Amino acid sequence: ATTFAAALTSTGYGTHALNHYAGTTTLTGDSSGFKGTTTVDGGTLEIAGGGKLGGADAYIGHAAGSDGTVVVTGAGTWDTTGILYVGDEGKGTLTVEAGGTVTSHRTVIGDAYTGEGGVATVTGPGSTWTTGRIDVGFGIPDVAPLGFAA
Repeated sequence: ATTFAAALTSTGYGTHALNHYAGTTTLTGDSSGFKGTTTVDGGTLEIAGGGKLGGADAYIGHAAGSDGTVVVTGAGTWDTTGILYVGDEGKGTLTVEAGGTVTSHRTVIGDAYTGEGGVATVTGPGSTWTTGRIDVGFGIPDVAPLGFAA
């Protein structure tokens, strides 16, 4: 496991990328100035301990056969101004817990015809996920009903 406390920044939307492929990385620094694309195709990216991550589009489980996880916990914050894909062509898992905060312009869970699916969970007091629009099973025919649990 690696803890990354430095701040990530970028000069414009889509000009830089944060790619995570294996292991566990915990972001604890203020990277709210990051404007690039985030892709988690393996392992776990954790935003915790007051860590902040900005960005444009974000993919959890983007590549076919991939399995990525993002955990936003404690005072961690993830703010994407684009589309947040949870399970694109691979398997994706998003967990917002213990007071973590996620904001996305739009969210797609279980995208693409060949996708392995996505799971998103918000749990614990103070945990929030705000999105302007959510599509479940986008592009997949005969999707099972969406269920919510409190």
